[in-house]
Amino acid sequence: FKAPEIIFKGTDGNECEAFIAAVRELAFEKGLAHDRHWMLYFATARLRGKALRWHARLDSTVKEDWELFIEA
Repeated sequence: FKAPEIIFKGTDGNECEAFIAAVRELAFEKGLAHDRHWMLYFATARLRGKALRWHARLDSTVKEDWELFIEA
């Protein structure tokens, strides 16, 4: 499986919305639209720079829940 170029750097809200939409779209294409764990782990693997540092500071409950992650 070659991951598409879906990357989130933490630039702004528009980039964030596009990133979440791209993760959901990929999950849908792969038949994983209901697999929140897959979406969460894929998304966190695609964080870079400022976004990765932000993720490192999140509470563990947020890091482990797709819905809490996208709200954060």
